[in-house]
This record gives sequence, structure tokens and C-alpha cells, in this order.
Amino acid sequence: MKHRYLPIFVGLTAVAVCFQAAAAEPGPGPEAEPEKSVALDVGVGISSAYVWRGYNLFQDTKQMDQNAMVSPSLTVSFPSTGLSIGYWGAYQLNGENKSLLVDAGVGAEQDLILGYELKINEQLTAAFGLTYYFYPMADENVAGTSMPSYIEPAAGVTYSTFADVGLMVAYFHGVQEEIKGTRHIYISPSVAKSFEVGTSVAVEPSLSFGYKIFNESEIKDNVYDVLLSVGVPITATKAFSVTPSVNAAWTNLTDVQDFTSVKKRGFGDEYVVWGGLNLDYSVL
Repeated sequence: MKHRYLPIFVGLTAVAVCFQAAAAEPGPGPEAEPEKSVALDVGVGISSAYVWRGYNLFQDTKQMDQNAMVSPSLTVSFPSTGLSIGYWGAYQLNGENKSLLVDAGVGAEQDLILGYELKINEQLTAAFGLTYYFYPMADENVAGTSMPSYIEPAAGVTYSTFADVGLMVAYFHGVQEEIKGTRHIYISPSVAKSFEVGTSVAVEPSLSFGYKIFNESEIKDNVYDVLLSVGVPITATKAFSVTPSVNAAWTNLTDVQDFTSVKKRGFGDEYVVWGGLNLDYSVL
């Protein structure tokens, strides 16, 4: 029930055309911009819900609850090596359950992320990551343990052809014995495509499917998930971009039994639609 995995697809295309008069001597071309040794990117995201692997983490009673969140981020990357180090946080903005979720080790999430990307050839790229999730504001009496923590190694590959086709495999490990029920292997194939609308605007739809293999086989909820997203990155300046998005997700949920009855869940109880806005600025 923790964090979301956000696959990032990056494509670089350079086309150079040179015109030269037959009798003219070739002039000096423009100097290529030197590759950065270090890059620093800061960002903030705002969304009307926090959905991770198909499940609305900040919901009160149903998947469609719109309890918004803000997510600051900071990434330091070393382009020549493929390495990156990042931070990401998730803070709930509204909802009567906000304090309860913080105490339970769901709200006020803090992530530290180590990544490595390897370009195998023009079409194939491999990526590896290690994420540490922790909840320093959790109440031990409510969460069952002091500062619930999770570690997730992940590996993925992307093949770029008419679209970007990817496959990601991760292992989500609850560190403390009290949260071992969350441990699972996650397998997620995906497909994404970018369409340029103008010189500074693109439309980027993506579709992914997820499947969890839990250590404890009696877990039946949130085993399968589907995510459909459409983002529209807008490059305002060379360093600043804005990306609004519309998203929809589904996950399987079983019936719920209380003291008096059994609540039957159908498709209408298993999906969520939400909107988001990401602001990104390249400091270096």
C-alpha cells in the first residue's frame, strides 16, 4: 500500500542540415553544447488523489475519493555516468482522515531513490533503481511499528520503436516484521507514445498493467491493476516545464463484510479517475 512507480521515457532526436554554395569554403559550425557533469532538477506535483499501483491510498471510504496531495521532488543526476539520486515526498492536503493516515504510516511519505540508466543501443535502454520509503511521522501505537520503512529494488527495460514498450520488475519489502504482509513482487508491462503538437507542446498517452505476487497468499485485494494516463508536457522555457495530466486506474477489490452484512463490490467500486499537474525546473 505504499508508493507509486512512475516510469519515465526520454527520447532525444537531433537532425542537422547543412547548405553550402558550390564555390564557398565551409565555414565553422556552431560549437556543440558540452554535456553536463552534474544536473539538478527540482519539481512539485499536485494531484486530486494519490493512486499507487491501482489503489487510492488517501481515500476515506471509496476509490473515487478525491483527497488531494502535493509532492515535492529533488533529483541530482550525473549524465555521463547514468547515475541519479533523488527525493520524493507525498503530503495529503484535504480529507478528514489526513491525521489518521499519517499516524498509520501512509501519509507524509518520504522517499530516497538511487537510479542507474544504461543505454544498450539506439532502441534498447535498461534502468535499475533502489527506493527507500519511510514514514517518520507515524505513531507506533497506530502503525504497529516505529517509523515504518520499505525497500524496493527494481529493474526495467524499454524498447523504443513505434512506441516505447517497457517491462518493470520490483520487489517491495517491508523492513519491520510488523509490516511483512505488504511484501510482494511486482511485474508491470507498459506502453507509451509521445506526439508532438508544436515546438513546445506534446501529448503523451501511456498504458500499464500490474500484477503482485504477495508473500502471504491469502491477500486477494489489489493484486491486479491497470493505469491509463495522458500527460501534456509544455516547455515554457529551456529550464522550466509544466505537465497537466488526466489519469484513470482500476484494481480488483473483494467483498467487504461488517457486523451486519456483506457489501458487494463491482467495477464501479474498483476504479478511480483523477487529475494532476507537475512543475519541473532544471537548476543546473
